Amino acid sequence: MRPAGDVLFWPLTSDGGYTTKSAYGFIRQRRIRTEASSSSGQQPHARFWKTLWVVDSLPRCREVAWRVAKKIVPVRRALRVRGMQVEEECPFCGMHPETIVHVLLCPVVARWWFASPMGVRFRSSDIPAYFLQQIFDQQDDHLTGLCVTFLYVIWDLRNAMIYQQKVPEFTGIMAQFSSLLSIAEEGALVRPPVENGLLARNSWTRPGEECIKINFDASWVHSAPTGLGFIARNNLAQVMAAAVAFPIDATSPIIAKALAFRWSLSLAKDLGFRTVCLETDCLQLFDTWMKAKGGDSYLFSVISDCRDLVSSFLNFSLSFVRRTGNSVADHLAKNSSKFHNSVWIEEVPPELESLIHADVIASMAT
Repeated sequence: MRPAGDVLFWPLTSDGGYTTKSAYGFIRQRRIRTEASSSSGQQPHARFWKTLWVVDSLPRCREVAWRVAKKIVPVRRALRVRGMQVEEECPFCGMHPETIVHVLLCPVVARWWFASPMGVRFRSSDIPAYFLQQIFDQQDDHLTGLCVTFLYVIWDLRNAMIYQQKVPEFTGIMAQFSSLLSIAEEGALVRPPVENGLLARNSWTRPGEECIKINFDASWVHSAPTGLGFIARNNLAQVMAAAVAFPIDATSPIIAKALAFRWSLSLAKDLGFRTVCLETDCLQLFDTWMKAKGGDSYLFSVISDCRDLVSSFLNFSLSFVRRTGNSVADHLAKNSSKFHNSVWIEEVPPELESLIHADVIASMAT
């Protein structure tokens, strides 16, 4: 590994490289925070945003809910403020200006919410983000998925009224609602695990003969030390080595994963492995490696170190696997604080034996 030199680092992007988009986002978010602090409106907490993206509904429905909570829905009042010559009245009731709050509180829409299977009642004091947060706080996954899906149906119906002059009927609303729920349910059961066009495995598989498969991972939490995990196994699913590193400084999840990648390559080299295939559950890291682009950011500096290390092996490959196929490395990374900097040769901590056994069973079925 070549000596590391000083590099410029921009803290507002995951790879440390400056972009005008990130600078614009920083200015915009600072303005939003300033406006929020001077208003009496309640803002959703961090758990709300984390939960939103795993709600049991279609991605298109989650996106609309996110836009409502962020107040970036292109309602008529917002469009007029930006200088567009459009009618301002709500397309449902035709009596009040269409604002983001009115999207939920319009008397016509409110009746549909109450008549739906959720039986939701609105209060005049509700605001979109707070209303959604109240639903999420009930910790009822089924109810949350229903509400997020119904919100999408309302917004889709609103667009159909404006652009296609369709007249809303409650039976049609419920038919679309049921259809979306069915698609979401069927998709969860039969949809193959595809990430950005890449078919990913759900479970750990054995490498070819004379190859050592290395799974690695990093556990990153904001404002906390990062931990790294490493597990190497042969074609018989036997453990050749395992390791953890803690604490590691990383400024973002992608930087943490890249540091785990570099550390794993260095460790494999020190252990004398000659033919290796590495697996990561970080799609962004995999894409960055495959695109082979360079740059001045810290991320590309770490990736460049990895390319130098690869030359130490007779054969090398990096592949992408789902988190369920990287469970051992994930567990090691998350529990690295218990072991600090440790290396095990041909063994693992006892708590990992069940995960190792599960991988062996999974590899026999593939």
